[in-house]
Amino acid sequence: MFFFPLLLSFVMMTDSLENRPQDDGIPTDTLREVIIIPDSLLPVDRVIRESLGQEQVIKVPKVSDVLDRLSPGLSDKIMHPFAIKERKRERRMQRHLKVMEEYSRVKTFDELLRDAYEQQILEDSLQRLRAK
Repeated sequence: MFFFPLLLSFVMMTDSLENRPQDDGIPTDTLREVIIIPDSLLPVDRVIRESLGQEQVIKVPKVSDVLDRLSPGLSDKIMHPFAIKERKRERRMQRHLKVMEEYSRVKTFDELLRDAYEQQILEDSLQRLRAK
């Protein structure tokens, strides 16, 4: 039973081989010969370099550069996740510096007294000029 389909497929295969047109000549290669010359740059790279000028290199940003631009300090938190004490100390220092700047902007009693004295002299001189 199994032998008959196998024999039939073999006969059909040999029949198709026999009915194939015969080529009397020598078999030749029909593909054209292509010579590949290596180029140091692709045409797109060449155009980019010419537009930017010679010897200029395009800088590809690193992940840390992008993170620093988008969110300063984020790369530090990613790279050093357990530096909580240092960050807390930095926040505390910034808060203290802000308080000290505000304190240094506040005028002292002597400065306030001098400003009041100058203001009083100005008002008195204006009042005398109006009186004349």
